[in-house]
Amino acid sequence: MNSTVIRKQLETELKRVETRLVQLETELRRSPGSASEDSFLGDLHDFALTSENKEAAYDNRSRLVSRLRALRDALRRLREGSYGRCGECRDPIPVKRLRAMPEATLCVSCQEQRESRDRTPTSRTVTA
Repeated sequence: MNSTVIRKQLETELKRVETRLVQLETELRRSPGSASEDSFLGDLHDFALTSENKEAAYDNRSRLVSRLRALRDALRRLREGSYGRCGECRDPIPVKRLRAMPEATLCVSCQEQRESRDRTPTSRTVTA
């Protein structure tokens, strides 16, 4: 993959995420339970569903913001010439992985090692 193709792919994905983020922000402002409707909670069940839906929307927003940052960082790495290299072992990240996840910063092996470390509970020493 040449850098022009990669840049266009990253920019296209960046625009898609930005658009979805704007849509989500609009939905959150218009959703029941916003400041203009807080005085009337209605049925408790409806309130619980609304709260649950808003929480899911905020979680989605958080993921989108993280992805936005990762895509911007990938564009920066592309400009600097470090795009496509693993941030841990410095080996090339396979093209297939970059096509699937253009913001990837780790090769599959290093990603698996990181996830394995993250899943392993740390032992804590308790002192009296």
